[in-house]
Parts: sequence; structure tokens; C-alpha cells
Amino acid sequence: MIESVAEEPGEALQEAIGSELYQQAKKSYPNGAEGPFLRICSTLAHLNCSMVDSDHMISKMAAILLLCLLATSCQKIPADPDSGHDEGVATQALADIRALLDAQVVDWNNGDIDSFMSGYVRSDSLRFASANAIIYGWQATLDRYNRTYSSRELMGHLEFDLIDIDILAPTRALVFGRYHLSRSEDVGDSSGLFTLVLNRTSDGWKIAADHTSSG
Repeated sequence: MIESVAEEPGEALQEAIGSELYQQAKKSYPNGAEGPFLRICSTLAHLNCSMVDSDHMISKMAAILLLCLLATSCQKIPADPDSGHDEGVATQALADIRALLDAQVVDWNNGDIDSFMSGYVRSDSLRFASANAIIYGWQATLDRYNRTYSSRELMGHLEFDLIDIDILAPTRALVFGRYHLSRSEDVGDSSGLFTLVLNRTSDGWKIAADHTSSG
């Protein structure tokens, strides 16, 4: 899907956002904007939805996401988080994000949805998308979880498989993974994919947007 984008990422990015913004992106990412651009392209391709069914559409959407990061972040890390003096920052961010999601799994398996929700940003701006529905706000998302998983039997036993964690900027990260709920035969197991946008806040890393699909 993204082979043609990967061959000439600089040209694809420049075509998608224009020369002026491309130069701004290059300045904001010391090791080049193409790395974050390609990682976003790859994540979009993994979503396998009708909105991103072509290389051209993938590059357009990836460019828009990259520009959003440029607009909301005052400081950027290199495209390769393992290089330069930002290695410690990226390593710590990865550890903190894994710890956050591990804690969510523990809270869920303890039947504690309120504590599970502490991993989300407590704001009306929180966006949760699943089953063709979009919910905004921390409280509305909590209410949705309580309605959908009203018993321990429905909650089951949760496992996360974190396929990819991209530290896009010091205060922004993108997580792509798979979840699995082991439940009784009467209820049936549930599994699917999720994409999370995380922000680093004064209270640590928090989920700002969650797109979960089952099936």
C-alpha cells in the first residue's frame, strides 16, 4: 500500500503540503520530516479502512497529522528517537507509555473501570471512536464503558499487544496495538485493533484520542 510513498517520501510530503510548509517541517525535525511522515503513513495503512484506500490519500492524511503536530508542539525530537541527545527522552517516553497501558490492563482485570479511565485525559476534548460511533469527553467515555461492560463477566480478562509506539514529538505519541478479552463461552471472547494518540501532560502521558475496532 505505501510502497510508492516510501520510495520518495520527501517528494510525497512536499507535494502534499507545499514547499513552504515542507521547509518548516524540515527545520522542526533536525533529522528530516520524512521519518515521522512515513511512520504515520504506515499506521494509517494498518488501519485498512475505506478512507485511506490509496497511497495518495494516505500521504495527504499523514501530512495533515504531521502539520497538526508541528502546530501544537514547540519542540521536536529527531525522526530517529534512538539518535542524538534525545535518546534518553524517547526511551523514557516509551517506558512511561508502556507503564500507563500496563496499569490500564491491571485496573481492567481488577474490575476497576474508574481507575482504568485515569489513563485518559480528563477533558471534554477526549475523543473515543468505536462501532461507528464517536464520543467526546471523559465522563461520556466512562459512561459508555460502564454501560457496555456492566459486569465482571462482560469485562473478562484483558490483554494488550502493543504493535508499534511512535514518539512523534516530546509531548505527542501514537500507539497502534491489538486487544483481546477472554470471556466465558456464554459471553464470547472479543478482540480488535486500536490506535491511540497520547499527550504528555502535567500528570504524565494520557490518552487524548482512542479509535478501537473489533472483529
